[in-house]
Parts: sequence; structure tokens; C-alpha cells
Amino acid sequence: MRLGAIERKILAGFLLALVISLIVGFVLYRNAARNISTERWVRHTDEVIEQLDKLVESLVDLDAGQRGYLLTTNEIFLNRVDRRCRARNPGAVGKTAATDRRQSGPTAADPLTAYCAEDQAGIYESSDRSATDQRG
Repeated sequence: MRLGAIERKILAGFLLALVISLIVGFVLYRNAARNISTERWVRHTDEVIEQLDKLVESLVDLDAGQRGYLLTTNEIFLNRVDRRCRARNPGAVGKTAATDRRQSGPTAADPLTAYCAEDQAGIYESSDRSATDQRG
């Protein structure tokens, strides 16, 4: 009978070790899955931050171009604005594209495209007004 009791204790020890191993394995699997998910979110956040940095850079460049043009009426500053807007929206070329967009409104959800449309329309309206003021 003592052998039966010893065998049961050994079997219980192995079962306990197996259960603990399964629990540890499950916890490690969940942690690995969580780490993978977290890594994906970190990568996504980095991509979003990079896109926002590019957007801020474009907006600063557009504002600088607009201010330069409004201060000097030198169209070389508009080249910077047109280049940025064309890079975001290849259909935007010169005064007619801004006028068309001002009448129909921006259709894209991209904030820089909407900004280009509004900003270019404002630049050309300001330049038309200043040219009229200078003539009159």
C-alpha cells in the first residue's frame, strides 16, 4: 500500500508541474501577443507623427510663401505655394485651379489639400485686390 501512496504523490507532483507549466505558457503567450500589438501601435503612432510633421512643414512653407508674396508681390514666392499644393494635389495648377476650387470647394478630406485650395484662393484674391488698388 505504501507504494500506491508514493506513486500517487509522484503523479500529483507531475500533474502539478504540468498545470503550472501550462499556466506559465498561457501567460507568456498572452504577453507576447500583447507585445506584438503594442509594437504595431507604436509603429502606427510613429507613422502618424511623421505625417503630421510633414503637414506642419508644408503649412509653414505655404504660410511663408503667402506672406512673401503678399509683402513683395514677387511671384517667385507663389512657386513655393504652387509646388507644395501640386505635390499634394496634382490637378492644382496656377490661378485657374484655385478659382475652380474656390467655387466648388475642396472635395478631399486631406487637410493640406483643403488648406491649399483656400489659401491659394485667398492669395489670388488679395493679389487681384492689391493690383486693383494700385491701378485706382
